[in-house]
Amino acid sequence: MRLRACLRLKPSKKMDCATLTIRTRLTIARMAGSEWIWGNGTDALERMCCLLAGLAVLTTKGDEDPIRKADAFNGRLKLPFLETAAPAPDVPRAVLIPSARRWVLHRIDARGRPVILCSLRDFEGFCDVALQLVDSVTGQA
Repeated sequence: MRLRACLRLKPSKKMDCATLTIRTRLTIARMAGSEWIWGNGTDALERMCCLLAGLAVLTTKGDEDPIRKADAFNGRLKLPFLETAAPAPDVPRAVLIPSARRWVLHRIDARGRPVILCSLRDFEGFCDVALQLVDSVTGQA
């Protein structure tokens, strides 16, 4: 059952235990908020979502109502399920390579080739890439 469809369903006898567990975790995370999850949570995925929400707010820029109308992350983050317009070539951008569970921070040089700035695995790798991405955003402001 797809997660989105599962979230719309009301609990019933047909739902299995795993589905109810997912719904319960999502509801608790949504109600708890990023600050509480970051301070008290132990699940790496939930903590990563907190950081992604903060990155979205920091990097998404535009004229009017950029959070809803501009490109997410201003094109600085590429995920398998998120397509955005690419930023300027010299701007650092983060990419998730799911098969390797690797986060890569890179920029494009004058010849159009990627220059790897950082490449690390798992949650710790994501945290390091996120910190460097934030540094590049705040350093340009």
